[in-house]
Amino acid sequence: MTKIFTDTSANLPIGFIKKYGLNIIPFAYSVDGAEVEENGEFDGKAYYSAMRAGAQVKTSMISTGVILNAFKTELEKGFDIIYIAMSGGISGTVQAAEAAADELRQEFPERNITVIDTFAASLGEGLLAIKAAEMNNGGISFNDIASYISRIRHNMCQYFTVDDLKYLKRGGRISGTAAAVGTLLNIKPILKGDETGHIISCGRARGKRAALLTLAEHYEKLSADKRSQIGIAHADAPEDAETLLSLLKKHGFKGECITVCYEPVTGAHVGPGTVARRIYVFSLTRAAKKHLVSEKPLIQRFFKGTGVVPTGIECSPKISDFRANGFPVGERVDFFDTLKSARKGLIFYTHVYFISFMS
Repeated sequence: MTKIFTDTSANLPIGFIKKYGLNIIPFAYSVDGAEVEENGEFDGKAYYSAMRAGAQVKTSMISTGVILNAFKTELEKGFDIIYIAMSGGISGTVQAAEAAADELRQEFPERNITVIDTFAASLGEGLLAIKAAEMNNGGISFNDIASYISRIRHNMCQYFTVDDLKYLKRGGRISGTAAAVGTLLNIKPILKGDETGHIISCGRARGKRAALLTLAEHYEKLSADKRSQIGIAHADAPEDAETLLSLLKKHGFKGECITVCYEPVTGAHVGPGTVARRIYVFSLTRAAKKHLVSEKPLIQRFFKGTGVVPTGIECSPKISDFRANGFPVGERVDFFDTLKSARKGLIFYTHVYFISFMS
């Protein structure tokens, strides 16, 4: 018997948690110094209104002790454990979970414990947790669930845009110069989670409508199965979420969409008004391949005259497509650091794609 664990970063409504029998480990955060633990329904409107009014929000990872106690309760009942965890690229929680698992394997050698770094957050993590729970409830074995989720996590695409650049600046994602210029010009960055679960810039748009359209265009280019389930998370921006869903339908989407308000821990770092879209990508469409090749001249033009030479572009898990199309392949480029030196912090002028798909 197996129990599927995830955390509140998965952004799943209580109805879904109960439906699939998920075990949830809560993150904690503080608002103006008052500690809050995530449990129960989240009042997104009140939370993001407080942020707009200047409330200071601080977040922290889940401790090893909290995870250990949650796991131990189920292990003592005879259950094996699969933990679908928030990206290790943006939180130390997955490392804390591994430490807890290592300790508990000594105490419960007959039990199986697997911690899976989803390289995702919010519904990117949540959709994987739902899939794991569906398999578990359908009688699929522990090993098959763990293997399948570990494989398809690389197919989760996460794109988002933010309404106010100050939260990215506060979190160190962009420089003060970038935030100031972007705000002045009404530039909205397009960001995504890369193949290691880190947030990177992959474009920009002038104005909110154009930014939402860009998200929809990414979906059309990357999603080969337009009936697959997707998720939209918004930070107290329900109208924008509806606009995005409408645009997605115009770009071919025909499946089920889960729409939620961004949970508080992830939402604290992107701020009110953020809109994000998560999808699985099981194959790369011809249009995506053509678009990928078309970006090479743009990348070259961007760095021309800066004295900065990109050391490589990485795609997981099938890097051969990049090599075949003439891209240099070596180390993964840290475009944030590179562009700070190249363009004095205007990092949102990158337009580089890290595309994950199944071979």
